[in-house]
Amino acid sequence: MVHQFEKRCKVSNVGKGSSFDKINYNGKATQMNVLSGYKAFLDHPVILKILANKELN
Repeated sequence: MVHQFEKRCKVSNVGKGSSFDKINYNGKATQMNVLSGYKAFLDHPVILKILANKELN
């Protein structure tokens, strides 16, 4: 039987892993910085346009 902690350390292979890190953190998923992945898109033109939309603010 797999220990609960070991289950949490695995990255799902569904969708080829994380959208930011793929399966790079497989076996150490608890080390993933999941709260800052959005920062990679902050200067993307589409995101900037959405953020500038007064109807969405």
